[in-house]
Amino acid sequence: MAKKKVVKKQIAEKGILPRKNPPLGVKILAILVYIEAVVTLIAGILLLFIGLFLPAVILSFKETIIAQGKLTADQVSIISSLSGPILFMVGIIFIILALVNYFIAKGLSRGRNWARIVLVVFMGLGALSSLFSLFKGDFF
Repeated sequence: MAKKKVVKKQIAEKGILPRKNPPLGVKILAILVYIEAVVTLIAGILLLFIGLFLPAVILSFKETIIAQGKLTADQVSIISSLSGPILFMVGIIFIILALVNYFIAKGLSRGRNWARIVLVVFMGLGALSSLFSLFKGDFF
């Protein structure tokens, strides 16, 4: 009974509405965004580990690559020295995106309007990116 009085008092004083549970469709989107966050986090962690070990793997196959005549020794050294830090940074970006997805999903599951807006903006950017790559012919 006391809780109802507090809610009515908030509505009367500040003009705010009590929160409603989000619709079923928004809950389903929240679950899908949670799944996306987990997959993105796993990909980010894998990229971090690959970034740590890839330079050593490339250097271990250096003689084989040079013997095939496709790359010179300098090119193999440059590739091995750049591949690790680049993949490490991409892994960190994936982890940051996973955290952003987690907070969006949390906001969606709580019925927050900002989460819906951010999700629609991100989906729109993804659709535009797909549309541009479709017309450009660049699928990778």
